[in-house]
Amino acid sequence: MPCCSFRTTTLALAVLWLTAWPVQVASNGDFSYFYGTIAPTDTLCAKKVVGIGTKTPVQVDYSSKRPITAVSLDASNVAYQGFNALITRGAIGQQGITFSLNGPWVLPYYIELDYYCRAP
Repeated sequence: MPCCSFRTTTLALAVLWLTAWPVQVASNGDFSYFYGTIAPTDTLCAKKVVGIGTKTPVQVDYSSKRPITAVSLDASNVAYQGFNALITRGAIGQQGITFSLNGPWVLPYYIELDYYCRAP
């Protein structure tokens, strides 16, 4: 008696075929990012906006006299494709940070960046 039914064999072959062929899946990105921790004494030290219609990739720089404790990045609305954020210079806890934003070729939404700093 055969060990497997036709349906089980077909399913096993389909799974094997799907896993044998590598498929590249492009990330559509997210619509918000958050880096760091906001302490009760931290303050919102700056806001920046990357406008609708901006071509990506785009670099967004910010420098402060106080250490940056957190950064929130939010898209104004949800679209088919989100954006990706990468810190390319500086870091949380330092006085300067640069984000590289990559997403749709031309942004169909604006992205707001909120920078939080240690209290003076």
